[in-house]
Amino acid sequence: MQKPTDAYIRTRAKGKYCIGEGLWLIVRASGSRSWSLRVMRNRTRQELGLGGYPAVSLSEARTLAARYRSEIKKDVNVRAARLAERRAAEARNTTFEKAMLECHDANKEGWSDKQAKSFLSTLKTYAIPSIGFLPTYQIDAALVADVMRKNDLWTAKPEVARKLLQRIRHVLSYANGRGWRELDAPASENIIRVLGKRKSSDRHFSSMPFADVPAFVARQLEAMDDGKGVTSARLALLFTILTAARSGEVRQARWEHINRAERTWDRPAATMKMRKGHAVMLSDAALAILDKAEALAIGDGYIFPSARRDRPLSDQTLSAMMRRAGLDYTVHGFRSSFKDWSMEKTDVPWYVSEIALAHSPGNATERAYARSDLRELRLNLAEAWGRFVAPSLSINGYNVVELHPAAAAT
Repeated sequence: MQKPTDAYIRTRAKGKYCIGEGLWLIVRASGSRSWSLRVMRNRTRQELGLGGYPAVSLSEARTLAARYRSEIKKDVNVRAARLAERRAAEARNTTFEKAMLECHDANKEGWSDKQAKSFLSTLKTYAIPSIGFLPTYQIDAALVADVMRKNDLWTAKPEVARKLLQRIRHVLSYANGRGWRELDAPASENIIRVLGKRKSSDRHFSSMPFADVPAFVARQLEAMDDGKGVTSARLALLFTILTAARSGEVRQARWEHINRAERTWDRPAATMKMRKGHAVMLSDAALAILDKAEALAIGDGYIFPSARRDRPLSDQTLSAMMRRAGLDYTVHGFRSSFKDWSMEKTDVPWYVSEIALAHSPGNATERAYARSDLRELRLNLAEAWGRFVAPSLSINGYNVVELHPAAAAT
């Protein structure tokens, strides 16, 4: 047999060639070349791949072959050892940023577009600058707590901090499942112990007292008197207040969702937080806002479009309206204003306003027996709210509410 040399290796045609002492060269029809070691372990022949040529040279292949033969004589499970080596190398080379991207790709099919984008955006903004370059197995509770302290997230932006913590732990749990770290994600309670508890708050969002809402709405309507103030953003804000909806649901609202005959805004599951369709009852005031939006827009697509008609308003647009008004209240807080008003100023059963807010009132058993979505009662409630906050837009406009439908609910 010709003594193996690099020239010999490069010129072999398709086939298998014994190099000596169990080392073989495999040449495929494509011309690619690789090394294989054939050995006996526990009276069973095993074949171990040693890599491709020329990435693994002839001398390197011989060195690897000699090492593995020696280990097998010592009864070492070479396959298991090589697998452990590969996993250790993969873990060393898998940074948090790489794990984040793989985790996102693995899960995005089950998420909404907004959720998938928000997942990456939050982590890229707050986590990647601090821990993105670190291997996932090095990230512990102390490092995660350091991320939370940056930009004063933990105390100044608790909602952002909550989502960020949840998403960091999601990535680290994914890394654990892939074998890149031995430990699961550090427990939230351990991270919170490092950070210290925040002062508790009764409300997650700062809400305008309901008694102040009519004056605020009146100022917004007054700003539209000259016609220049009739903007998509202002109409969207007013519609959000009148329907007690989430701003994201309003921004995604389309004309085909509106049924004027039934006085409903039929929101598809895809736009809802709980991914369950929901019909909002429309008051005279809410319908009046839709009339203004229809005159402003082209009557199809998004009801409250951005400057580019084929896109909805951004999630910061309505918040910016509140800031320009010099107010600290959040747009989401108007839902609390509506709830407080309904509890203090009407005799409508509490669960009617809960359904109006697209919540699921009661326990699982109670919900199983509650077949009605109480549209008539909800329409009465919506109309009363419209008269209270925007009497000038209501057909019989006044803001003194006399709503006592409790008997009708029996």
